[in-house]
Amino acid sequence: MLSNPLLEKDRRTGLISKYSKTITQYKFDLMTLNLTTFQNIIYGHQQILIDLQEKLLKSCNESLKQAIENRQEAMKKRHEIYLKHKLVQYVQRLIRQRSDIVIRRTDKRKVFYIGKAVDFERKAEEYMLKTEAYEEIKNGRCPLADNLHAVQTLFDYLVTKKALTKKQSNRLIPKLNNLELGHYHGIPKTHKPETPLR
Repeated sequence: MLSNPLLEKDRRTGLISKYSKTITQYKFDLMTLNLTTFQNIIYGHQQILIDLQEKLLKSCNESLKQAIENRQEAMKKRHEIYLKHKLVQYVQRLIRQRSDIVIRRTDKRKVFYIGKAVDFERKAEEYMLKTEAYEEIKNGRCPLADNLHAVQTLFDYLVTKKALTKKQSNRLIPKLNNLELGHYHGIPKTHKPETPLR
C-alpha cells in the first residue's frame, strides 16, 4: 500500500511514520509483557526457593537439634557410667585396704551385707552357741574320719548281733567319697533388726 504511486510523498512519509510508531509501540508492549511475565516467573521461582530454603533450614535445625540432644544424652550416660565405675573401684580399693570389713551375700537375692568383721564373728559365735549345730575346728583335725569310724563300728556291732544283715549294713553305711562336714556360712538376714545370721 505504501508503494502505491498515487500517494503523495508527505502522506506516504506520515503513514510510514504512523505504522512505524504502531509497530514500535506493539514491540514495546510485547517486550513489556514479556518482561512482566519473566519478572513474575522469577518472583515465583524466588518464592519457591525461599520456601525450600526455609524448609531446609527448619529440617536442618531439627536434625541438628536432635543430633545435639542425642550427643548430650550419650555424654550424660557415659559420665554416669564413668562415675559408677569410679565408685566400684573406690569400694574395691577400700575393701582390699581394710581387713576389718566383711562382705557377704544375704539371704535375699542381689543384696550384699557390708559390715565389721568383729561384729560378724561375734554374731557367728552367738549363732553356733545358740543352735549347738556347728563346732569350730580349732586343732586342724577334721572330726569326719572319727565320726565315720564310729558309724562303721556301730554297723559292724549290729551285724554281729544279727540286728542287721550284711546287705542292709552295706546299703546304710555312708560312702566315704559322698561325705562332707556341714559348713556354716553365716548368711546375714538384712530384713531383720540387727541383721542376725543364719
